[in-house]
Amino acid sequence: MDCSVVTCVTGYFNKLHKTDVEKAFVYTTLKDTEFIEHANFNGWEVKELPFKHSYDLREGTRQSKYVKFLKFHNPKTKYVIYVDHKYIIKKKHIPLLIEVIGDNAFLSFRNPSSIYEELYHSLGYERYRNDLNEMRRSISDHRNEGFQSLDLFYGGLMVYNTEHERFPVIKKKMEESVEKYNHVQDQLLFPLALKDEPKILINNTINLSHSHPQDPVPGETY
Repeated sequence: MDCSVVTCVTGYFNKLHKTDVEKAFVYTTLKDTEFIEHANFNGWEVKELPFKHSYDLREGTRQSKYVKFLKFHNPKTKYVIYVDHKYIIKKKHIPLLIEVIGDNAFLSFRNPSSIYEELYHSLGYERYRNDLNEMRRSISDHRNEGFQSLDLFYGGLMVYNTEHERFPVIKKKMEESVEKYNHVQDQLLFPLALKDEPKILINNTINLSHSHPQDPVPGETY
């Protein structure tokens, strides 16, 4: 199937789940041989990000945003699936996602929260709490654009149709949002950026499992 998978590893993370997807790429700031061998063993081809590796939680989180909208990825397949490294993605999941997105430009998992609920939930995390003013600004800038009924989606899984005419527009809008607002909550950034773009939003009906490939460290890992 004409599809590839992209994930990323930045910050304190250095482990990946195993995948059997043939075209699977991990973008990372890690350069050590141990990680590269680990990634290859688990089915991932390593791609280096043009950032200095950082153990700062916020910086590592920000670096990951560029991978989510494929800033440094040159697609060789019609469809590209971005998944957070905590998802366990296998070949069996690909046809299910491709069937649903069809000839549309973008697919993600639906976030049932309202934008205000998502802002409230964000305050439980220090890296978002420190950016409260910027998160509020990103919402306020769209206050006259009908965002009260905005459909949110999770940035942990996004499927792109790279042959769709809106694909480069979607990428540009997501990047502009990341650059404009000085916060790293993509569940606010990306839905606001793509509010006018047609989207396919689904529940996780494909049984895509979500678990940490290593123990998370409170205050240090995202």
